[in-house]
Amino acid sequence: MITHLQEILPVYSTTAVQLCQGDSLWAGGSYQSNAGSYYDTLQSALGCDSIVTTVIEMVQPVTASFTVTICFGDSYFAGGILQTTAGTYIDTLQSGMGCDSIVTTQLQVLFPVFSTQSVTICDGASYFAGGSDQSMPGTFYDTLAANNGCDSILITQLTVLPNPMVYLGQDTAICDGTSLLLSAGSGFSNYVWNDGSNSETLVVNEMGSFSVIVTDQNGCTATDTLVIYDVFASPVNFLPADTTACGVFSMLITVNGYSSYLWSHGFTGETAEISAPGSYTLEVKDANGCTGSDLIIVEADCEQAVLMPNAFTPNGDGLNDVLKPVLLDDISEYELIIFNRWGELIFRSADPDEGWDGREGKIASVIEQYVWTVRYKNGNGVDQFEKGSVALLR
Repeated sequence: MITHLQEILPVYSTTAVQLCQGDSLWAGGSYQSNAGSYYDTLQSALGCDSIVTTVIEMVQPVTASFTVTICFGDSYFAGGILQTTAGTYIDTLQSGMGCDSIVTTQLQVLFPVFSTQSVTICDGASYFAGGSDQSMPGTFYDTLAANNGCDSILITQLTVLPNPMVYLGQDTAICDGTSLLLSAGSGFSNYVWNDGSNSETLVVNEMGSFSVIVTDQNGCTATDTLVIYDVFASPVNFLPADTTACGVFSMLITVNGYSSYLWSHGFTGETAEISAPGSYTLEVKDANGCTGSDLIIVEADCEQAVLMPNAFTPNGDGLNDVLKPVLLDDISEYELIIFNRWGELIFRSADPDEGWDGREGKIASVIEQYVWTVRYKNGNGVDQFEKGSVALLR
């Protein structure tokens, strides 16, 4: 009998296994949770040893960190839920290998950027705030996009300043030859009249429309316009022509049609009396309020420069008590002599203001006719001699 002896070698096999950290595998006769090679001797189908080698590779968790920024009021999914507050959030996920994947999220929350501005406008102007043009004072909010993409809150404090007041007066008319001073008032920082001038006042003397724009210290403006709708003619040439008079006279001059009168010698009516040579001025005002002035000259035109009365009454009653001449002109080298009816000299004077009081010395003269003579030079320097008689009465 022949016996064939066949030697059967052990069966060797190697298995590579990847384990997630925290998991375990039976190998080497026990559960293994660390990387390494583990051997197990088993019995093969032929009854011989089967050597199984298990190579365990530990797979570490996949970790990732993110920094995420959101705007206030938004949310981000982290830590298993939607988050709205800043913080660190951890999510455990499954990687492509079936092991844990640890995601750490650093969440940052950006708050709105607040800014405040103060804006001043003038009454009647507007400013865009709060989403529309505003013309009333108040606090207005605008939500804008900041550089970081989040909301930017702009707060506008709007102040409305009153415009200045300017008044040039009512529309009016002026008189020919006069002017009107227009005043825009003091205290403004700038004035602009329609003629381009920049003073506080404007003098006008013609028909037209005159306007001014004023600007106050706040830059607010106002305007007003005054119209001169007519220029009335002023009164002229309303007195008679210059004239002459001689001796004692009384001249009445009447000027009609005016609302007021002022004569240079004191009269205030439409009729004035002139009883002596001279220059007389009349100023009048018409119904339009226009004033005018005119002049009349009354000249003395006669050779006789003195007048002597034909009677006087030296009785002490204050009327005609003294005999003296009435002067019609400037005279010089004057002399008055009075004689009684017998030719006796009873009075002499070289002063035109000195008269005879009806006495001879301290004795009252008798009632009768007396003779007088006057010598003088008139205003033209011509020698004059006059004589006559006068009755002394009591």
